[in-house]
Amino acid sequence: MVLGRIFPKITKFYLDGSPAEAEIAYPDKVRRVHIRLGGQEEQITAGPEGVIYITKGYPSALQIKWALKLQKKKFLPYFKFFEAASLAYPDVSARLSQQDPDFVHHSALEGSYPVRYRIVRSSRRKNTQIAFEGGLLVVHCPARLTDFEVELELQKSASKIIQFLEKMRRGAPAAEKEPAPARAASSIRLADGAEVQIIWQPGKRKSISISMPNSEQLLVKYPSRTSREKVMGWVLSQQAWIQKKRQNSLGKEDSNRVFFEKLSSEQEITLLDVKRKVRLSSVRKESGVFDDEIVLWVKDANLTRDQFLEVLVKTIKKWALTALQEEFELKLAQMGPFRYPYRKFFLTSAKTRWGSCSSRGHIRIHWNAVFVTKAEREYLYTHEAAHLTEMNHSSRFWQLVEVHCPDYKRARAMLHSRTLGFL
Repeated sequence: MVLGRIFPKITKFYLDGSPAEAEIAYPDKVRRVHIRLGGQEEQITAGPEGVIYITKGYPSALQIKWALKLQKKKFLPYFKFFEAASLAYPDVSARLSQQDPDFVHHSALEGSYPVRYRIVRSSRRKNTQIAFEGGLLVVHCPARLTDFEVELELQKSASKIIQFLEKMRRGAPAAEKEPAPARAASSIRLADGAEVQIIWQPGKRKSISISMPNSEQLLVKYPSRTSREKVMGWVLSQQAWIQKKRQNSLGKEDSNRVFFEKLSSEQEITLLDVKRKVRLSSVRKESGVFDDEIVLWVKDANLTRDQFLEVLVKTIKKWALTALQEEFELKLAQMGPFRYPYRKFFLTSAKTRWGSCSSRGHIRIHWNAVFVTKAEREYLYTHEAAHLTEMNHSSRFWQLVEVHCPDYKRARAMLHSRTLGFL
């Protein structure tokens, strides 16, 4: 009996004699754990059938006994999660099927704290996220999770959820890490006479930072303990930076407006030097970029300008990854061999750089490259490919660029005259 309380008791075996279930004795009760062999790493988890111990590889029964004994304390929280979930859902088998998303579930966190929640599933979601909407908890989770598995997730985070709900009921902020709500307070007049509205955002931080969401607003984040006057003094000292950023923002807004007006009148876009008509479709499978047209999948034809641009950018980006990679690798084949091997191609949405190359062989090209001319793309590809031999901008680097792109200076000037990231 003494050994039975020290060492777990294996109760069931697979056909090959490997352990399938074991019992672990705790001071209050004996609890059963399911054993799964052949995992890539050792893991403890809980599922609808109970607490599961996944072994690394295929250990012997004696090795499993020792592992269960040494990790006895680690198993206890998972047993508690499962027992609390089972208490909330006594009929576990009836909760293994997915429910209507409008169905309101009733649970008891940690066995005693009452809570109501709704489950929203998505096939695209990979993790579980909990929100508080309209006085009700909403659990956003992957489509594969059953109701009981969602309940298990809630029980695992029970203490945090209870703390969150108590703060909501007291009218306190939802989370301590969230800064105080941003609020507009004043404005600043720049040297060129332009007036920019300041949005003050105090919070739990150690330094002051400024950013420009658009050409008319300046967001100022600062420590709550710092006086507004002191922060304002620092903001005034940054007028040159603010004016420069405002000009950049105006340039992007103008380019964006001109692009949209041209698109509205001509109903076409030039991508990789080919003019393509833009067409809306209610059939999702039709969407994409084709030889002579761009088909955008929309649920509602009455889109706002921002919604239209969002769908357009998403569709072009998806196509641009393959299209730009094919062009780049064609140029790469003409220039090789290189000192560093080329390994991976990425699209980027950087604010100031058209491309980059790392010593690991990772090439990044801005997705806006689909809008520039062939000569500009040729220079961009040559520039980044040359870095696979010369990881610098020395004279040897520029000589290598000139060998493979003789007219690079003109193409470089054209490329850098463009507004980057206007979409």
